[in-house]
Amino acid sequence: IYVDRENELLRQREQLTRSRVAIINSQIQPHFLYNALSVIVYYCDRDPQIAKETTLVFSDYLRENLNSLKSDAPVPFEQELAHVKNYLYLEKQRFEGRLNIAYDIQAVDFQIPPISVQPLVENAVRHGIVTRKSGGKVVIATCEEPECWKVIVSDDGEGFTVGNPEETDQETSIDHVRRRVESMSGGTLTVESTVGSGTTAAIRIPKGENEK
Repeated sequence: IYVDRENELLRQREQLTRSRVAIINSQIQPHFLYNALSVIVYYCDRDPQIAKETTLVFSDYLRENLNSLKSDAPVPFEQELAHVKNYLYLEKQRFEGRLNIAYDIQAVDFQIPPISVQPLVENAVRHGIVTRKSGGKVVIATCEEPECWKVIVSDDGEGFTVGNPEETDQETSIDHVRRRVESMSGGTLTVESTVGSGTTAAIRIPKGENEK
């Protein structure tokens, strides 16, 4: 029994590592690096101060992604929120008025797996908002419930059919986040989406470990 338990723990650890690496790879794809650097180059002549600020934010974004490779434990939610804001800052510089962002943060005193909210926000931006010429809005919200902490990422974008094999990128990203939330926090991730109306992703982190 002991050997079986050790093997299961090793299997879960390997799966978590693969999931973490997959998420990091998705966050530093060449097209994202190219777009971020193009924005910086654009502002170098037009507004050097914005170019400087964007470079610093880009550096922080990459650093957090790489640091998460070494993390085997949840991090304070505020740390994950700062990473989300860095990502959205970079995308806002690129898409300007097409990307609207709102925050409804009612709770921060809990921990969450690193790089768990940001991929959901990226899905909302890439697949929900900027594919529409008119753009749209992404809302990041948190609240405390009797048994858990809740993080909600919603958008009013294109939406998609959950479980559709053609939605490979979104489904893969969602699956990676779901596994991290389950294995690192004992939590859940649910996603609801309606084509043409938008998507809502909700992470629930059970209380207990966060309160110790």
